[in-house]
This record gives sequence, C-alpha cells and structure tokens, in this order.
Amino acid sequence: GNTATFNQLGMAASAIAMNGGSITTSGNQTYTGAITLGADASAQTSGSNAVITTSGSINSDGTARALALNASGTGGQVLVEGAVGNTAALGALTLNASAMQVNGGSVTTTGNQTYSGPLTLGSSTQMNATAANAVVTLANTLNADAPGNRNLNVSITGTTPNHAEVQGFTVAAGRMFSAADDAARRLKRVLWNDPGTGVMRHADAGYEIAQDCAREQGLKLPSLGIGV
Repeated sequence: GNTATFNQLGMAASAIAMNGGSITTSGNQTYTGAITLGADASAQTSGSNAVITTSGSINSDGTARALALNASGTGGQVLVEGAVGNTAALGALTLNASAMQVNGGSVTTTGNQTYSGPLTLGSSTQMNATAANAVVTLANTLNADAPGNRNLNVSITGTTPNHAEVQGFTVAAGRMFSAADDAARRLKRVLWNDPGTGVMRHADAGYEIAQDCAREQGLKLPSLGIGV
C-alpha cells in the first residue's frame, strides 16, 4: 500500500515475516499468527472504525526492530493479543488509535514505548524497556477491561536517565502502576510526593515562586510559616 492503498489486509499463518517496512490500508488489518520483524515496520489504517489486530506474538529477527501500529481514522482501534518482544526485544513500539488494548501480558523493547490513545489492559502486563534514555509513555487514559483484576508494572532498566510518563506526568523509573481500582490512589501519591519534595527544597532556599506554589497547593512548611 505504499503507492496505492489497500482496502483491507488479512494474514494467517503459523509464522508471518514483516520485512517491507510499511503497510497501509483504509480498512482493517488482521495478522493471525506469530510475527517476526525483519526491518523497522509500520502498519497504518485511515478508515473510520478500522481495526488493526495482531493475534500472535511479535518479535524482532535478532536485531531490535521498531514497530508502529496506527489506526488514525475516527474510532480506529489497535488490538494486540500476544506478547511483544518475549523472545527477541523490539527496538521500539508505538501504538496510536482512538482505542487500544494490550492482552499479551508483556511488552519488551530496548527503546521507547509510546501509547498515544486510551489504553485498556486485557491481562496483567509487564512493560520492559532496557536501553539508556528509554521512555515509556502512556499519554492518555489507562484502564482495566474489568474492575480490579489487572496490574501494570513498568520496568526501565537501562542506564539513567530513564523514566516513565503516565498521562503526561513524569515519575521515576521502576515504579509499580496498578490498573485496578487503587490506580488513582497510587499515582496520586507518587505524583504528589516527588514534585512536592522539589517545591519544598526550593521554597526553603528562598525562591518566592516555590513558596507561592506551596501556599496554593496546601503544602505544610512550618519553618516558613506556610500551611500551619
């Protein structure tokens, strides 16, 4: 589809090799079987309500390859049913759609992972990124497919600096995020304590903007008479 877009594409085999770089359709793309990337690859669909579905595992051929799945049309969906990088890590993974679901239990890359749309976990999931400066970005909402029964663990093990971003907030690498009912409580605590410590240090050093921030956010700084 690099010069003339296909309507739909379906592949079904025990082993599927993607070596051509890009696949473009206006409708659904369905890959039923284990995918091996022989080059950096992208699958794109532009149609309204079009769905990209990968039903098997996705791995590199031994050299870490990047994969982008982009359902850019209104109501587009990306559904990843199998594990990603479970035998040979991908170089990077990008998912973009109005609705995205990851069901395979694990995603392993050397580099960045970017989830641009609302993400649903269909199973407890481990996200691993192993390279220096790797970033895992969850840019939109994060939910379980049923209340209280999914967990998300983000592990970034490369040389610092590295970090995870959850809904636009940056937190330290290696934190545990839950997609269950207590997710909001856990994230609120992490996203309050880390920035709050920075504000307190700067306020104590005499920065008026930090002191004003402490007052506005209700931080208690007894030594400065703030919040007491």
